[in-house]
Amino acid sequence: MCGILCITGNNNISLDTFLDYLKYLQGRGQDSFGYAYIKDSDIVVKNIDGLIKNYKNYDNIKSYTFLGHTKYITSGPKDNTIHQPIKGKCKFGDFVMIFNGNIPIHLYNEKYVRTFQTDTELIKSYLEEKSELFDNIEDVLIEFLNTFKRAYSLILYIDDTIYLLRDIYGVRPLMYSISKYGCHIASEIDSTYTYSKIQDIDAGTLTKIKNLKLEIIYKYKGKEQNQGNCLFEYIYYMNQSNSWNNINVESIRNTFGTYLAKNENSKIIENKENYVVIGIPNSGIRNAKQYAKTLDITYSQLITKNKDVNRTFILKNDYIRKTIANKKYIFDAALKNKNVIIVDDSIVRGITMSVLIKNLKEYGVNEIHIRIASPKIKYECYYGIDIPTKEELFVNKYNEQLDCDSLLFLDLDKFKEIMPNYKNLCTGCFSGKYD
Repeated sequence: MCGILCITGNNNISLDTFLDYLKYLQGRGQDSFGYAYIKDSDIVVKNIDGLIKNYKNYDNIKSYTFLGHTKYITSGPKDNTIHQPIKGKCKFGDFVMIFNGNIPIHLYNEKYVRTFQTDTELIKSYLEEKSELFDNIEDVLIEFLNTFKRAYSLILYIDDTIYLLRDIYGVRPLMYSISKYGCHIASEIDSTYTYSKIQDIDAGTLTKIKNLKLEIIYKYKGKEQNQGNCLFEYIYYMNQSNSWNNINVESIRNTFGTYLAKNENSKIIENKENYVVIGIPNSGIRNAKQYAKTLDITYSQLITKNKDVNRTFILKNDYIRKTIANKKYIFDAALKNKNVIIVDDSIVRGITMSVLIKNLKEYGVNEIHIRIASPKIKYECYYGIDIPTKEELFVNKYNEQLDCDSLLFLDLDKFKEIMPNYKNLCTGCFSGKYD
């Protein structure tokens, strides 16, 4: 799970402007970032460690096409040096590509797959080698789509043409906006930055963009099946101002909060005047406010996020997660002697939540009740979220034990009622069923 962005148009844009757009996707990947641009028909690629906000750009770069990537490692060794964008060369010319997702290379038996540590290397090599067997790059990409079923949203630039390739399950989002000012393609698009309607790229399609015109080249014709859009995208990753598959993220998270409230126990409901609801910033706040509104319990943001700390779940290892978790929140002195209901969007490994509860006790909180607006995460993810083993997960490792007064999740069965596209969702990390 990474962030990908391509902007192309008839007029040059500056690197500074492009990086401002790319910052919007920083929450999807914090290991590093990179960008590529076209200069005199050549492809120039640069990769940078750290966050975009800390990058000092001293180059007066302008181009009519930029590609960018925010990196989140989900396959191969955590210290691997494979960055995106990645440049390659095939029979049809030089190309540069970016993609979001994860192809579980161990599931394929082909010899060329087993020789690679990462799916990034696999894709690059596949495009370079297979080009020798076909008459054009489009046929290579169609063969790729039919060979690798999931999970990827891929953007490729070659010969002044942009190609968009999305796996047949549509696991990760990919959307676009085209106007007379240019074309904007990304994992997510900030609606305040575009002048025209934002639309989804269909799953299982190869799409071509040239001269600001979009054309679907190919659509997967295999056996009819449900898609596999990632439910966790709606719960955690996507910016709440966005929509995906015609479902507004802010609105659906409100519904999560409503359903969480409907499942509250009678003790809290009957004594609600004794409690204060606090949303864990930032992704838990929308759920929490709706939960409090539904039950008519006082809401107060007595915990704020340290603006210098980003998402901890997507950090490289537990040591770093635990270190950063201790710096993540700022606590209001008014917490002392309060009975609090903490609402968060999810618990994955439980590291941040355990540290949070410890800090609340140190601030003299009387009762701590944890409410989670998602199902229990119990299984691995093979398709773009860094959960390689189920043993590392909170519900499995700690048997759902937290040092709090109560802990409640929102059952997966409720999502059948909540999500209008439930039959097209991948719930593998919650249910163990990936098809």
